[in-house]
Amino acid sequence: MWRESIYLGTMTNNMAEYEALVRAVRRAREAHVASLDIYTDSELVANQWNGSYMVRNKRLLGYLIEAKALTRDIAGVRVQHIPREKNRIADRLAKQGAEQTLTD
Repeated sequence: MWRESIYLGTMTNNMAEYEALVRAVRRAREAHVASLDIYTDSELVANQWNGSYMVRNKRLLGYLIEAKALTRDIAGVRVQHIPREKNRIADRLAKQGAEQTLTD
């Protein structure tokens, strides 16, 4: 399991969620994983990944295309939505990353 908390700069919440997705997929690819389960509190990211929602925003589409391209060598990839209240660790890491700008 891999966890990270970093400051991403100024961006929308959806962009930050996609940035996290791309970083996770890159990390998995570098580790040569055979399959990958990603849990996100972003219903939008999970549903766009799974094809339930259309991607209308060009920037978000770019993130999605990049993440999917990075998974070409990974046999099974699942992205699941987990409500924020059931994923306190991710919520805490996100807050730590956001707070880094205040202390730097």
